[in-house]
Amino acid sequence: MLYYLGICLIIWLSVGFIFGLKFIFIDKKFTQENIEERRKNMSLDEDDDKYNLFVKNKYTFLAMTTLAGFIPLVADIYGSIKYR
Repeated sequence: MLYYLGICLIIWLSVGFIFGLKFIFIDKKFTQENIEERRKNMSLDEDDDKYNLFVKNKYTFLAMTTLAGFIPLVADIYGSIKYR
């Protein structure tokens, strides 16, 4: 039983990690222009701690998508279908 739980955990984390790498390096969502555009859309100031921690830091974002697993993948698929 514990073996199957470990396999599920490895699959969950690897899907999140691969999606995080795709989002950062293939989709190029962490360019300076995209960061400024998101800041204007959310009407945030320069000193917002949560924004600076999660959006500007690639490694923190990669860790969060790794832990989230399939959730960012499903959100990305739903968003791409919604905008077609």
